[in-house]
Amino acid sequence: MKAETYSEALAHAWHITWHQKRLWTLGLLAAFIGSAGSLEFVTKFYYAALGERGEDILTKLQSLSFTYQGETVLLWVMSLLLIALGLAVIGFFMVVFVSAQGGLVYAVEEAEHAEKLDVAKLFNHGRKRLGRLLILNIVKWAIVSLLLYLTWLGAGFLRSGTEALWKPAVFLAMSVVVLVVGLTAVFLTLYAVCYVSLHDKSLKEAVLDAWALFVDHWLVSLEMAIIMFAIGFLFGLAAVAGVLLLSTPVFLSLIIAVLSSNPGILLAGITIGFVALLLWVLWLAAVYTTFAMSAWTVLFMQMSRHGF
Repeated sequence: MKAETYSEALAHAWHITWHQKRLWTLGLLAAFIGSAGSLEFVTKFYYAALGERGEDILTKLQSLSFTYQGETVLLWVMSLLLIALGLAVIGFFMVVFVSAQGGLVYAVEEAEHAEKLDVAKLFNHGRKRLGRLLILNIVKWAIVSLLLYLTWLGAGFLRSGTEALWKPAVFLAMSVVVLVVGLTAVFLTLYAVCYVSLHDKSLKEAVLDAWALFVDHWLVSLEMAIIMFAIGFLFGLAAVAGVLLLSTPVFLSLIIAVLSSNPGILLAGITIGFVALLLWVLWLAAVYTTFAMSAWTVLFMQMSRHGF
């Protein structure tokens, strides 16, 4: 595989995505940890800059209030057990999602030599490197969460108190720093994951090599991120169009139910519409994540082998 232009890299990634449909399973699992690259971070940054609370734990911790004073010991024990159970469930799914991410990266290299890929083999490949991949994803998540929280605080500070000319300038400077640091963390994680999954590097070696690769190709990384963001936007438009189209059964069932006074028809229409919408969104997420991870991996392989 040799991709000397962005179009060649994207074409190769799409070829893998469309002709290796078994990878969509890994893509769907990897989508839950934001494996697609910069799109998720930029989207969350946009909402944080508007002052909206995100789903990151730092913004949620601030809104928590504990009202267990005077409650029984049994309530505390039950609460701790529920928390432990929740953490165990989260841990299990993280193992699955991260293993799928590592397998998806490895699949791009395997696709050079095999016409049909074994999803179970790819998943086990990622699972064997679980510790290093998990640490990389957790560190990236922590950095991104902190940056988004700081952005949210900055947006609140911008809107609070008296107006001053220096406030927008400070917030703009902070936003630039957040974007630069956040995107750098995303790029380093992508490349480090590739080094671990493709070259079985140690965690330290993967991070150092990822940094060296990024320093040599920072402009290429940024340009690729812009291209993938544009493609992600197109996928978003497709999702909206699909939602509007698949909402038709709901509206038709509503009209028929009103005319026939039969609520069962409305319930059936809502059920069919909901299932169709869910399948459509999950399919798009699987395809986009598979394509995005393939594109970044193809770019990584080209940069690390021949330069770009």
